Amino acid sequence: MIVAVNIFLQSASWRHPIENYINQQLSDDTGWTVNIPELEGNLLGKVEGKGMSFTHENGTVILFADFGIKVNYLKSLFTAPTLSLLSVENIIVSPVVNTDSLELETDLDSVQVNVPSNLQFAIDRLKIGGRVEIPINDKSHYVDIRLDSRLNVRPDEKEFFISELSATVNDTAGFGVMRNTTLSILETSAHFTQASGSINGLPFEGEFHYDWTIQPDLSGNIHIERYDFPRDVFEDLPLDAKMSSIETFIYFESDLVHYNGDVTIKNPLGLYMKGEVSLTNHDGYISLNRLGLDSDETNLSISGLYEDNGRISGNVLLTEFDISKWVTDQDPSNINGTVMMEGTIEKNMVNDISVTMEINESELYGDRDISVSGTFTFNDNLLNFASPLSISVGPSTVELKGSINLNDDLVDMDLKLKDASIFLVNNIYTIR
Repeated sequence: MIVAVNIFLQSASWRHPIENYINQQLSDDTGWTVNIPELEGNLLGKVEGKGMSFTHENGTVILFADFGIKVNYLKSLFTAPTLSLLSVENIIVSPVVNTDSLELETDLDSVQVNVPSNLQFAIDRLKIGGRVEIPINDKSHYVDIRLDSRLNVRPDEKEFFISELSATVNDTAGFGVMRNTTLSILETSAHFTQASGSINGLPFEGEFHYDWTIQPDLSGNIHIERYDFPRDVFEDLPLDAKMSSIETFIYFESDLVHYNGDVTIKNPLGLYMKGEVSLTNHDGYISLNRLGLDSDETNLSISGLYEDNGRISGNVLLTEFDISKWVTDQDPSNINGTVMMEGTIEKNMVNDISVTMEINESELYGDRDISVSGTFTFNDNLLNFASPLSISVGPSTVELKGSINLNDDLVDMDLKLKDASIFLVNNIYTIR
Protein backbone atom coordinates (compact mmCIF):
# COMPACT_ATOMS: atom_id res chain seq x y z
CA MET A 1 0.00 0.00 0.00
CA ILE A 2 2.76 2.42 0.97
CA VAL A 3 4.65 1.57 -2.21
CA ALA A 4 1.52 2.16 -4.28
CA VAL A 5 0.91 5.58 -2.66
CA ASN A 6 4.54 6.55 -3.18
CA ILE A 7 4.34 5.57 -6.85
CA PHE A 8 1.09 7.52 -7.15
CA LEU A 9 2.73 10.64 -5.71
CA GLN A 10 5.78 10.53 -7.98
CA SER A 11 5.78 13.73 -10.02
CA ALA A 12 6.69 11.92 -13.25
CA SER A 13 3.26 10.26 -13.17
CA TRP A 14 1.61 13.67 -12.92
CA ARG A 15 3.65 15.44 -15.64
CA HIS A 16 0.88 15.42 -18.25
CA PRO A 17 -1.98 16.31 -15.82
CA ILE A 18 0.09 19.21 -14.44
CA GLU A 19 0.93 20.41 -17.94
CA ASN A 20 -2.72 20.19 -19.00
CA TYR A 21 -3.89 22.05 -15.88
CA ILE A 22 -1.47 24.94 -16.44
CA ASN A 23 -2.43 25.20 -20.09
CA GLN A 24 -6.11 25.32 -19.13
CA GLN A 25 -5.36 28.23 -16.78
CA LEU A 26 -3.47 30.03 -19.55
CA SER A 27 -5.79 29.20 -22.43
CA ASP A 28 -8.43 31.95 -22.26
CA ASP A 29 -6.70 35.20 -23.30
CA THR A 30 -3.00 34.97 -22.49
CA GLY A 31 -1.66 33.43 -25.71
CA TRP A 32 0.75 31.27 -23.69
CA THR A 33 1.25 27.48 -23.62
CA VAL A 34 3.57 25.37 -21.46
CA ASN A 35 5.56 22.24 -22.20
CA ILE A 36 7.05 20.11 -19.38
CA PRO A 37 9.37 17.39 -20.78
CA GLU A 38 10.77 16.12 -17.47
CA LEU A 39 9.73 15.98 -13.81
CA GLU A 40 11.06 14.08 -10.82
CA GLY A 41 10.46 14.04 -7.08
CA ASN A 42 7.43 13.59 -4.82
CA LEU A 43 4.37 15.81 -5.03
CA LEU A 44 4.35 16.20 -1.23
CA GLY A 45 7.92 17.47 -1.30
CA LYS A 46 10.02 19.31 -3.84
CA VAL A 47 9.46 18.62 -7.52
CA GLU A 48 12.40 19.23 -9.86
CA GLY A 49 12.57 19.34 -13.61
CA LYS A 50 14.49 20.37 -16.69
CA GLY A 51 13.61 22.06 -19.95
CA MET A 52 10.16 23.46 -19.12
CA SER A 53 9.22 26.10 -21.69
CA PHE A 54 6.54 28.75 -22.02
CA THR A 55 5.77 29.74 -25.61
CA HIS A 56 3.67 32.70 -26.70
CA GLU A 57 1.68 32.75 -29.89
CA ASN A 58 3.89 35.60 -31.17
CA GLY A 59 7.00 33.37 -30.96
CA THR A 60 8.38 34.50 -27.58
CA VAL A 61 9.98 31.63 -25.63
CA ILE A 62 10.83 31.39 -21.91
CA LEU A 63 12.95 28.33 -21.09
CA PHE A 64 13.44 26.99 -17.55
CA ALA A 65 16.62 24.92 -17.92
CA ASP A 66 16.56 23.76 -14.26
CA PHE A 67 13.70 24.40 -11.87
CA GLY A 68 12.25 23.31 -8.52
CA ILE A 69 8.69 23.59 -7.22
CA LYS A 70 6.98 23.07 -3.86
CA VAL A 71 3.18 23.28 -3.67
CA ASN A 72 1.31 24.77 -0.69
CA TYR A 73 -1.68 22.46 -0.80
CA LEU A 74 -3.51 24.10 2.13
CA LYS A 75 -3.55 27.55 0.52
CA SER A 76 -4.27 26.04 -2.88
CA LEU A 77 -7.31 24.25 -1.49
CA PHE A 78 -8.89 27.17 0.39
CA THR A 79 -7.68 30.31 -1.46
CA ALA A 80 -5.86 30.19 -4.81
CA PRO A 81 -3.24 27.92 -6.43
CA THR A 82 -0.10 28.60 -4.37
CA LEU A 83 3.52 27.55 -4.65
CA SER A 84 5.68 27.65 -1.53
CA LEU A 85 8.73 27.80 -3.81
CA LEU A 86 9.54 28.25 -7.47
CA SER A 87 13.27 28.36 -8.16
CA VAL A 88 14.68 28.60 -11.66
CA GLU A 89 18.32 28.52 -12.69
CA ASN A 90 19.54 29.21 -16.20
CA ILE A 91 16.30 30.78 -17.36
CA ILE A 92 16.47 32.01 -20.95
CA VAL A 93 13.97 34.61 -22.17
CA SER A 94 13.83 35.23 -25.92
CA PRO A 95 11.04 37.70 -26.68
CA VAL A 96 9.67 38.47 -30.11
CA VAL A 97 8.64 42.12 -30.33
CA ASN A 98 6.09 42.86 -33.04
CA THR A 99 5.73 46.64 -33.31
CA ASP A 100 2.53 46.20 -35.33
CA SER A 101 0.86 44.69 -32.24
CA LEU A 102 1.29 47.84 -30.16
CA GLU A 103 -1.99 49.73 -30.01
CA LEU A 104 -1.68 53.52 -29.99
CA GLU A 105 -4.52 55.79 -28.86
CA THR A 106 -4.21 58.75 -31.23
CA ASP A 107 -5.93 61.14 -28.84
CA LEU A 108 -3.68 60.22 -25.92
CA ASP A 109 -0.60 58.98 -27.78
CA SER A 110 -0.29 56.31 -25.12
CA VAL A 111 0.80 52.69 -25.44
CA GLN A 112 -1.93 50.25 -24.40
CA VAL A 113 -0.71 47.35 -22.26
CA ASN A 114 -2.85 44.22 -22.22
CA VAL A 115 -2.65 42.49 -18.83
CA PRO A 116 -4.45 39.12 -18.53
CA SER A 117 -7.27 39.62 -16.02
CA ASN A 118 -8.42 36.07 -15.27
CA LEU A 119 -5.26 34.73 -13.58
CA GLN A 120 -5.18 34.03 -9.84
CA PHE A 121 -2.26 32.34 -8.08
CA ALA A 122 0.52 33.02 -5.58
CA ILE A 123 4.21 32.15 -5.19
CA ASP A 124 5.52 32.53 -1.65
CA ARG A 125 9.14 32.57 -2.83
CA LEU A 126 10.26 33.10 -6.40
CA LYS A 127 13.99 32.73 -7.18
CA ILE A 128 15.20 33.24 -10.74
CA GLY A 129 18.61 33.41 -12.33
CA GLY A 130 19.35 33.58 -16.02
CA ARG A 131 19.51 35.68 -19.16
CA VAL A 132 16.98 37.89 -20.96
CA GLU A 133 17.38 38.77 -24.62
CA ILE A 134 16.29 42.30 -25.58
CA PRO A 135 15.96 42.92 -29.33
CA ILE A 136 16.47 46.60 -30.18
CA ASN A 137 16.75 47.90 -33.74
CA ASP A 138 17.46 44.44 -35.20
CA LYS A 139 20.23 43.87 -32.65
CA SER A 140 20.02 41.64 -29.60
CA HIS A 141 21.25 42.80 -26.20
CA TYR A 142 21.49 40.44 -23.24
CA VAL A 143 20.76 41.11 -19.58
CA ASP A 144 21.83 38.68 -16.85
CA ILE A 145 19.35 38.77 -13.98
CA ARG A 146 18.90 37.39 -10.48
CA LEU A 147 15.59 37.75 -8.65
CA ASP A 148 14.40 36.88 -5.14
CA SER A 149 10.76 37.81 -4.59
CA ARG A 150 7.23 36.69 -3.86
CA LEU A 151 4.23 37.02 -6.12
CA ASN A 152 0.50 37.43 -5.59
CA VAL A 153 -1.67 37.50 -8.71
CA ARG A 154 -5.37 38.35 -8.49
CA PRO A 155 -7.83 39.32 -11.23
CA ASP A 156 -7.76 42.98 -10.15
CA GLU A 157 -4.10 43.32 -9.15
CA LYS A 158 -0.73 41.66 -9.68
CA GLU A 159 1.79 42.27 -6.88
CA PHE A 160 5.51 41.51 -6.89
CA PHE A 161 7.31 41.90 -3.57
CA ILE A 162 10.95 42.16 -4.62
CA SER A 163 13.51 41.28 -1.95
CA GLU A 164 16.36 41.73 -4.42
CA LEU A 165 16.64 42.10 -8.18
CA SER A 166 20.00 42.51 -9.91
CA ALA A 167 20.65 42.98 -13.62
CA THR A 168 23.83 43.28 -15.67
CA VAL A 169 23.90 44.32 -19.33
CA ASN A 170 26.56 42.03 -20.73
CA ASP A 171 27.64 44.16 -23.70
CA THR A 172 28.18 47.27 -21.56
CA ALA A 173 29.35 48.03 -18.04
CA GLY A 174 25.77 48.70 -16.95
CA PHE A 175 24.47 47.04 -13.80
CA GLY A 176 21.67 47.67 -11.33
CA VAL A 177 20.26 46.37 -8.05
CA MET A 178 16.79 46.89 -6.55
CA ARG A 179 15.84 45.84 -3.01
CA ASN A 180 12.71 45.74 -0.81
CA THR A 181 10.42 47.08 -3.52
CA THR A 182 6.77 46.44 -4.38
CA LEU A 183 5.54 46.39 -7.98
CA SER A 184 1.75 46.54 -8.37
CA ILE A 185 0.13 46.06 -11.78
CA LEU A 186 -3.51 47.12 -12.06
CA GLU A 187 -5.85 47.09 -15.04
CA THR A 188 -4.59 50.39 -16.46
CA SER A 189 -1.47 51.23 -14.46
CA ALA A 190 1.71 49.96 -12.80
CA HIS A 191 3.40 51.27 -9.65
CA PHE A 192 6.83 50.84 -8.05
CA THR A 193 6.54 51.93 -4.41
CA GLN A 194 9.31 52.33 -1.86
CA ALA A 195 11.85 51.48 -4.54
CA SER A 196 15.47 51.44 -3.47
CA GLY A 197 18.68 50.23 -5.04
CA SER A 198 21.54 51.42 -7.21
CA ILE A 199 22.39 51.81 -10.90
CA ASN A 200 26.07 51.65 -11.85
CA GLY A 201 26.92 52.34 -8.21
CA LEU A 202 24.50 55.29 -7.98
CA PRO A 203 22.24 54.66 -4.96
CA PHE A 204 18.62 55.79 -5.17
CA GLU A 205 15.22 55.49 -3.55
CA GLY A 206 11.82 56.68 -4.68
CA GLU A 207 8.64 55.67 -6.43
CA PHE A 208 7.55 55.30 -10.06
CA HIS A 209 4.09 55.26 -11.63
CA TYR A 210 3.04 54.32 -15.15
CA ASP A 211 -0.51 54.79 -16.44
CA TRP A 212 -1.31 53.89 -20.04
CA THR A 213 -4.63 55.80 -20.09
CA ILE A 214 -3.36 59.34 -19.44
CA GLN A 215 -0.67 61.68 -20.67
CA PRO A 216 2.10 61.87 -19.54
CA ASP A 217 2.38 58.15 -18.90
CA LEU A 218 5.34 57.85 -16.53
CA SER A 219 6.07 59.87 -13.39
CA GLY A 220 8.21 59.47 -10.33
CA ASN A 221 10.22 60.83 -7.45
CA ILE A 222 13.89 59.93 -7.03
CA HIS A 223 16.08 60.69 -4.03
CA ILE A 224 19.84 60.10 -4.29
CA GLU A 225 20.92 60.51 -0.68
CA ARG A 226 24.66 60.54 -1.30
CA TYR A 227 26.62 60.17 -4.50
CA ASP A 228 30.40 60.14 -4.36
CA PHE A 229 32.00 60.65 -7.75
CA PRO A 230 34.09 57.50 -8.42
CA ARG A 231 37.79 58.19 -8.68
CA ASP A 232 38.09 55.78 -11.62
CA VAL A 233 35.71 57.87 -13.75
CA PHE A 234 38.47 60.45 -14.19
CA GLU A 235 41.47 58.23 -13.47
CA ASP A 236 42.83 58.64 -17.01
CA LEU A 237 42.56 62.44 -16.82
CA PRO A 238 45.15 64.72 -15.16
CA LEU A 239 42.81 65.73 -12.34
CA ASP A 240 43.70 65.60 -8.65
CA ALA A 241 40.61 67.44 -7.44
CA LYS A 242 38.21 65.54 -5.17
CA MET A 243 34.56 66.19 -5.93
CA SER A 244 32.24 66.59 -2.96
CA SER A 245 29.42 64.10 -2.47
CA ILE A 246 26.07 65.26 -3.86
CA GLU A 247 22.52 64.75 -2.57
CA THR A 248 19.84 64.98 -5.27
CA PHE A 249 16.04 65.15 -5.43
CA ILE A 250 14.26 64.67 -8.78
CA TYR A 251 10.60 64.74 -9.73
CA PHE A 252 9.89 63.84 -13.38
CA GLU A 253 7.13 63.16 -15.89
CA SER A 254 7.54 61.40 -19.22
CA ASP A 255 5.74 60.04 -22.27
CA LEU A 256 8.66 57.55 -22.63
CA VAL A 257 10.32 59.83 -25.20
CA HIS A 258 10.45 63.22 -23.49
CA TYR A 259 11.46 63.49 -19.83
CA ASN A 260 10.88 66.72 -17.90
CA GLY A 261 11.26 67.41 -14.21
CA ASP A 262 12.42 69.46 -11.26
CA VAL A 263 15.84 69.00 -9.64
CA THR A 264 17.30 70.01 -6.28
CA ILE A 265 20.92 69.34 -5.31
CA LYS A 266 22.96 70.02 -2.18
CA ASN A 267 26.20 68.90 -0.55
CA PRO A 268 28.25 69.26 2.68
CA LEU A 269 30.17 72.24 1.23
CA GLY A 270 27.08 74.47 1.39
CA LEU A 271 25.86 73.96 -2.16
CA TYR A 272 22.09 74.32 -2.62
CA MET A 273 20.65 74.73 -6.11
CA LYS A 274 17.24 74.15 -7.67
CA GLY A 275 16.17 73.97 -11.28
CA GLU A 276 14.69 72.02 -14.15
CA VAL A 277 15.81 69.17 -16.39
CA SER A 278 14.63 68.17 -19.87
CA LEU A 279 15.73 65.01 -21.74
CA THR A 280 14.68 63.43 -25.04
CA ASN A 281 15.28 59.82 -26.01
CA HIS A 282 16.14 59.62 -29.73
CA ASP A 283 17.03 56.67 -31.92
CA GLY A 284 20.71 56.11 -31.15
CA TYR A 285 21.26 58.93 -28.68
CA ILE A 286 19.85 60.84 -25.71
CA SER A 287 19.76 64.62 -25.75
CA LEU A 288 20.00 66.67 -22.58
CA ASN A 289 17.99 69.63 -23.81
CA ARG A 290 18.67 71.60 -20.66
CA LEU A 291 19.72 71.17 -17.07
CA GLY A 292 19.37 74.55 -15.39
CA LEU A 293 20.32 75.04 -11.74
CA ASP A 294 20.07 78.28 -9.77
CA SER A 295 20.99 79.48 -6.30
CA ASP A 296 20.82 83.00 -4.88
CA GLU A 297 23.67 84.21 -7.11
CA THR A 298 24.87 81.29 -9.23
CA ASN A 299 23.46 79.85 -12.42
CA LEU A 300 24.62 76.62 -14.08
CA SER A 301 23.15 75.60 -17.45
CA ILE A 302 24.11 72.37 -19.25
CA SER A 303 23.00 70.85 -22.56
CA GLY A 304 24.42 68.00 -24.60
CA LEU A 305 24.18 64.57 -26.21
CA TYR A 306 25.01 61.02 -25.17
CA GLU A 307 25.25 58.54 -28.05
CA ASP A 308 24.82 54.78 -27.84
CA ASN A 309 28.46 54.32 -28.89
CA GLY A 310 29.63 56.22 -25.80
CA ARG A 311 30.34 59.57 -27.44
CA ILE A 312 29.36 62.61 -25.38
CA SER A 313 29.21 66.31 -26.18
CA GLY A 314 27.92 69.27 -24.26
CA ASN A 315 27.87 72.97 -23.51
CA VAL A 316 28.13 74.48 -20.04
CA LEU A 317 27.19 78.08 -19.27
CA LEU A 318 28.55 79.40 -15.95
CA THR A 319 27.32 82.50 -14.13
CA GLU A 320 29.08 83.48 -10.87
CA PHE A 321 30.10 79.85 -10.44
CA ASP A 322 32.00 79.01 -7.23
CA ILE A 323 34.06 75.86 -7.69
CA SER A 324 34.70 75.63 -3.93
CA LYS A 325 31.04 74.56 -3.55
CA TRP A 326 31.75 71.48 -5.69
CA VAL A 327 35.38 70.52 -5.05
CA THR A 328 36.97 70.05 -1.64
CA ASP A 329 39.94 72.12 -0.46
CA GLN A 330 39.42 74.92 -2.99
CA ASP A 331 39.49 78.68 -2.52
CA PRO A 332 36.25 80.59 -3.28
CA SER A 333 35.95 81.61 -6.92
CA ASN A 334 33.66 83.57 -9.22
CA ILE A 335 33.65 82.07 -12.73
CA ASN A 336 31.65 83.29 -15.71
CA GLY A 337 31.77 81.96 -19.24
CA THR A 338 31.17 79.02 -21.55
CA VAL A 339 32.75 75.56 -21.78
CA MET A 340 32.19 73.15 -24.71
CA MET A 341 33.20 69.51 -24.35
CA GLU A 342 33.39 66.37 -26.46
CA GLY A 343 34.61 62.97 -25.38
CA THR A 344 34.07 59.24 -25.00
CA ILE A 345 32.88 57.14 -22.07
CA GLU A 346 33.87 53.47 -22.04
CA LYS A 347 33.14 51.16 -19.11
CA ASN A 348 32.09 54.15 -17.00
CA MET A 349 35.40 55.95 -17.58
CA VAL A 350 36.18 59.11 -19.54
CA ASN A 351 39.20 58.15 -21.64
CA ASP A 352 39.48 61.06 -24.09
CA ILE A 353 38.11 64.55 -24.11
CA SER A 354 38.27 67.83 -26.03
CA VAL A 355 37.51 71.09 -24.23
CA THR A 356 36.99 74.56 -25.66
CA MET A 357 36.49 77.34 -23.13
CA GLU A 358 36.01 81.05 -22.80
CA ILE A 359 35.87 81.87 -19.09
CA ASN A 360 36.72 84.65 -16.66
CA GLU A 361 37.46 84.37 -12.92
CA SER A 362 37.36 87.47 -10.69
CA GLU A 363 37.91 86.40 -7.06
CA LEU A 364 40.92 84.10 -6.68
CA TYR A 365 43.55 86.83 -7.01
CA GLY A 366 41.65 89.89 -5.83
CA ASP A 367 41.73 92.66 -8.43
CA ARG A 368 43.64 90.49 -10.93
CA ASP A 369 41.05 88.76 -13.10
CA ILE A 370 41.90 85.42 -14.70
CA SER A 371 40.83 84.80 -18.29
CA VAL A 372 41.20 81.46 -20.08
CA SER A 373 40.34 80.92 -23.76
CA GLY A 374 41.22 78.21 -26.27
CA THR A 375 41.07 74.46 -26.78
CA PHE A 376 42.91 71.46 -25.39
CA THR A 377 42.50 67.70 -25.84
CA PHE A 378 43.44 64.73 -23.71
CA ASN A 379 43.83 61.17 -24.98
CA ASP A 380 46.10 58.27 -24.00
CA ASN A 381 47.74 60.40 -21.31
CA LEU A 382 48.69 63.04 -23.86
CA LEU A 383 47.57 66.59 -23.02
CA ASN A 384 47.61 68.48 -26.29
CA PHE A 385 47.26 72.20 -27.08
CA ALA A 386 46.91 72.10 -30.88
CA SER A 387 45.74 75.71 -31.03
CA PRO A 388 47.06 78.24 -28.53
CA LEU A 389 45.44 78.24 -25.09
CA SER A 390 45.58 81.76 -23.71
CA ILE A 391 45.73 82.40 -19.95
CA SER A 392 45.70 85.95 -18.61
CA VAL A 393 46.12 87.15 -15.04
CA GLY A 394 45.56 90.88 -14.84
CA PRO A 395 47.56 92.52 -17.67
CA SER A 396 49.88 89.52 -18.10
CA THR A 397 49.23 86.84 -20.73
CA VAL A 398 50.76 83.49 -21.62
CA GLU A 399 49.91 81.38 -24.68
CA LEU A 400 50.48 77.62 -24.63
CA LYS A 401 50.91 75.51 -27.77
CA GLY A 402 52.27 71.97 -27.77
CA SER A 403 51.84 68.82 -25.70
CA ILE A 404 52.57 67.18 -22.37
CA ASN A 405 53.02 63.40 -22.19
CA LEU A 406 51.96 62.39 -18.70
CA ASN A 407 53.39 58.88 -19.07
CA ASP A 408 57.00 60.08 -19.12
CA ASP A 409 56.52 63.75 -18.11
CA LEU A 410 57.86 64.84 -21.50
CA VAL A 411 56.93 68.45 -22.30
CA ASP A 412 57.03 69.82 -25.85
CA MET A 413 55.61 73.30 -25.46
CA ASP A 414 55.91 76.72 -27.05
CA LEU A 415 55.23 79.58 -24.64
CA LYS A 416 54.50 83.14 -25.65
CA LEU A 417 54.57 85.70 -22.86
CA LYS A 418 53.11 89.20 -23.00
CA ASP A 419 53.66 91.69 -20.18
CA ALA A 420 54.51 88.66 -18.06
CA SER A 421 54.95 89.43 -14.39
CA ILE A 422 56.67 87.38 -11.72
CA PHE A 423 53.21 86.86 -10.23
CA LEU A 424 51.97 85.18 -13.44
CA VAL A 425 55.00 82.91 -13.77
CA ASN A 426 54.80 81.83 -10.13
CA ASN A 427 51.05 81.13 -10.27
CA ILE A 428 50.47 79.74 -13.79
CA TYR A 429 50.57 76.18 -12.49
CA THR A 430 48.43 76.86 -9.41
CA ILE A 431 45.35 78.26 -11.20
CA ARG A 432 42.62 75.86 -10.16
